[in-house]
Amino acid sequence: MRRVALRAGKWPTVGAIAIVYLLFAAAPTQACRTTIAPLGYDADTALLLGTPTGMHIEVPPGEVVYYDRGAPYPEENDVPVRGYEVRVDAFHHAHTTGLSAVFEGSGSRAILVPWGYRGDCKTSRWDETAGRWISSDESAVFAAKLRAVAAPDGTPIFDVYSAYFEPYPSAKQIRDRITKAIRGGSGFLTAQEYFIFAASLPARPVPEEGEPLPPIDTTRLRRWLAENPALAARWPASESLESLRARGEL
Repeated sequence: MRRVALRAGKWPTVGAIAIVYLLFAAAPTQACRTTIAPLGYDADTALLLGTPTGMHIEVPPGEVVYYDRGAPYPEENDVPVRGYEVRVDAFHHAHTTGLSAVFEGSGSRAILVPWGYRGDCKTSRWDETAGRWISSDESAVFAAKLRAVAAPDGTPIFDVYSAYFEPYPSAKQIRDRITKAIRGGSGFLTAQEYFIFAASLPARPVPEEGEPLPPIDTTRLRRWLAENPALAARWPASESLESLRARGEL
C-alpha cells in the first residue's frame, strides 16, 4: 500500500477501534446536497482518498433509516445493501483522534455503501439498476460517515450519502462539471489536490435544538488559500470559495 504523506492526515499507528467507534455511534442524518462544489462538511464526515478495488460486498444497512422510492414508510432494515471495497491511501477527519485506529488490521481497506435520496430529501436505497456506483478504478475522494460496527473481518464500513455527487472526480455529475471547467479554461483539481483542499474546508457542527448556528472556523481554508493561489482558481475550489465569500464566511 502506498501511504500518502499529506498535511490533511496520515496513517494511524496506535489506538483502540472500539473507542473510535463511539464517536460515530449515533444514527447518521443527511439533508439533500444542493451544491456540487462543497462549502464544508458535517463534523462527523470523513474524507477518504482511495482506489476502488472492483470488489462488491453485501452488508447490512446498519443504523441507516432509508426509504423505498415509491413508499412513504421505512423499509425493513435487515435487507442487505451493496458495499464497494476501496483501498484507502489517506484520510482526514475533523476530530484529531477520529480515525486514529480504524484501519489497523484492515489492510488499509474500507467498505463504502452509497445512498441516494428522494425528492423530499429522505435517504433512499441506491438504485443499482441505474448502473454501478463506481465505474472507474482511478484514485478518488469520498466524503463518508463511519459506521459504529465494522464488517466481521474488521474492515471499517462507511456510508456515503448524496452518492450522485461522489466520488471526486469520477462521479458522472462531477465529470460533467469538470468538462465545463475545462472548456471554460479554468482547469480542475486532481484527486490529491482536491483531497487537501476539501480537508481545509470548515467543519459544520450541527447546533443543538433552539441554539444559534456556531461560528464557522475558516482558519485552515485561509491558510490553504494563501499557500495555493493558483489552485484556488481551479474548479471546484473556485466555485466553493466564491460561494463562501457570498455567504460572508470567508
